[in-house]
Amino acid sequence: MAAVLWVTPSISADQATEFKPKWEIGIAGAGAWTPHYPAADEGGQRYGAIPYMIYRSRRLKIGEGGLLSGDIFESDRIDITASIRGSLPARSKDNKARAGMPDLDALAEFGPQVVIFLVKRPDVDSISLKLPIRFVASSDFTNLKYRGVVFQPRLAYEHETLFGSGALSGTVSLGPVFATERLMDYFYEVPPQYATPERPAFNADGGYLGSALALGLTYEISDQFSISVGTQLEYYGGATNKNSPLHRSDTGVRAGAALVWKVWTSKSMVPD
Repeated sequence: MAAVLWVTPSISADQATEFKPKWEIGIAGAGAWTPHYPAADEGGQRYGAIPYMIYRSRRLKIGEGGLLSGDIFESDRIDITASIRGSLPARSKDNKARAGMPDLDALAEFGPQVVIFLVKRPDVDSISLKLPIRFVASSDFTNLKYRGVVFQPRLAYEHETLFGSGALSGTVSLGPVFATERLMDYFYEVPPQYATPERPAFNADGGYLGSALALGLTYEISDQFSISVGTQLEYYGGATNKNSPLHRSDTGVRAGAALVWKVWTSKSMVPD
């Protein structure tokens, strides 16, 4: 997702429905800069490549639009999807605020999401309210630990034909983030054994974590390749655990880019 401004063109909402392959398999390579954890004042660059698979049918999509989605109630105004997110590990020796404390393991977030479309013009744009509840687990790749629950309601605008081009699409979303005490402990608690004169002991509470504004662009280079760029601007002023010695900044930025190669696609096409 990248920070951009765009002009909304005037396009008829009754244009022909877009068709996409029923399934596709490919590889996504990405690079990003991210803070070590929410409200951290240090971060680092991350790079990697992963395979992916997408399946589409009239009622169900897997691997696209939140991992899993489908129409319910015979309505195109409400979707139930599976929301998934994750973050890479951070070593405490690379972060001054956490020096001497345990490392932060990789996090995986997974759970249901209700999407309510407030405005929807097929193949043009939409305004929706997204209500995801995700369960969080951490892993050092030898064991898995439950870390609580995240609720991240947000208002989202998606445009599929920026500047009148079907190859360029954009998104913007804004909303707060709330987390249970267990996850807040993971980020902001300082147990007595890790307290120092500069880092006093702190007991974290569940509640408001911060807010995020995300912006992004995707450009379809060809039938096989696409590129996405974007940024997320974060604000942690007024957060429940703002007094933690590990809460080091009221603002944060994440930025990255990804190149997607569709290696195999089906000949069978379905309405998107």
